Amino acid sequence: MNKLSLQWIFGYAACLHLGWGIMLIVSDSPIHTVGLSPFMNLFDFHLWGIIFIIISVCVGIELKFHWRYSMIGVLLQHIVLTMSAITAAICVINSAYADGVIRSRLFILSDQFPAILMSIIHTVGIVKVYGKRR
Repeated sequence: MNKLSLQWIFGYAACLHLGWGIMLIVSDSPIHTVGLSPFMNLFDFHLWGIIFIIISVCVGIELKFHWRYSMIGVLLQHIVLTMSAITAAICVINSAYADGVIRSRLFILSDQFPAILMSIIHTVGIVKVYGKRR
């Protein structure tokens, strides 16, 4: 598998963060979702919306111009994905969503599995694309 074929995950995550950013600028209703809940206690939700949009734009620029050595956006993206995946795993363990709704562990796992898997694939993408610099 070549490095270019793994870069799709960076673009996918950029689209996800762009969507989150727009939703947070428009409304505070998404702040209790599993993916966004770890961030909401740190700053105002509007500020997070702007931060997510900036991260997506940085990654988009890096992908467009193939700035292989400038991975600031990808690393910021990875931090967001990892925090979301950890929160998803905690929700599975606690059998409750971030807003307190109680469900079975397998129900929450089936719902949050894409977030956990995306963080893992993103890690593999970073290692494969940026790992060996020559």
